[in-house]
Amino acid sequence: MKTVFLMGDSIRMGYDRYVRDALAGEAAVYYPSENCRFAQYTLRNAHDWIEKECQPECVDVVHWNAGLWDVARLFGDEPLTPIGQYASLLERIVLRIRKVCPNAAQIFALSTPIVEARYEQSERFMRYNAEIEAYNRAARETMERLGVPVNDLYAAACALPESAWSDPTHLHTPLAPAHPAGHANIGRRRCERHSRLLIKIPKAVARNSRNGLRLSKNPKGEYESGARSVRAVRETARSKPNGDGASPRAVRETGRSKPNEQGSSAFIGSRTQSEAKSAEAKHRAAEDGTVRRCRTTIAN
Repeated sequence: MKTVFLMGDSIRMGYDRYVRDALAGEAAVYYPSENCRFAQYTLRNAHDWIEKECQPECVDVVHWNAGLWDVARLFGDEPLTPIGQYASLLERIVLRIRKVCPNAAQIFALSTPIVEARYEQSERFMRYNAEIEAYNRAARETMERLGVPVNDLYAAACALPESAWSDPTHLHTPLAPAHPAGHANIGRRRCERHSRLLIKIPKAVARNSRNGLRLSKNPKGEYESGARSVRAVRETARSKPNGDGASPRAVRETGRSKPNEQGSSAFIGSRTQSEAKSAEAKHRAAEDGTVRRCRTTIAN
């Protein structure tokens, strides 16, 4: 049986047990009991968490995130972790995981959006979606350079109405069938799919992936490096126009955010239920097509 290790902040804590249940019989899923907090804290403790919960050399996939703590502003100060330092820490974490879990592939999950208007004491503690987006871009660029696939939880959460948020940060609410409940289901569904994808990669391919090389099959059906990455396959699927002439990514961008008076990006949850349902349906269709294309590219 394969082994999956989940690591991250309270967003991960909202879906970890659901991923464990969803992958039962396919993979043993482990995760720390504590909140992994910010990037520097994760760097310091990652090896301890992994070694405590399982055998590091037996881990096949590490799915992890860090970011929401890093963008937090306390008492009007700058973000807890400067963005340049954040990108550097993410790279160090990737390398640390490769050293601790020499047989594991990695997946990095982007930070989810927040509802700025619900932060009641913004002078003491505040986050801004514009900064979350900036940190996500830095994370995506870092992971692309290191050959680590990205799980875009930000885009998945943006397909939901504002009523999905149980507080300024978390999505712990029961929603209509068109919008499966919050972080538990967003994270479970996407983490489960990405993990299933990677645990099917042949050992030789996984080894190159761990070394930061991008992989695909050439016309002869042979795996090779220096070609399209898993993310490139996903981007191709996302950029393909739908019946209305717009790409699924463009559909998700619509109604996501707009600048507020301070120039930051505030989550917009004012879409109608039908609009939100349509966006989520298109998002699911694109995601399903992505998974199929990825499996065709790297399946055994």
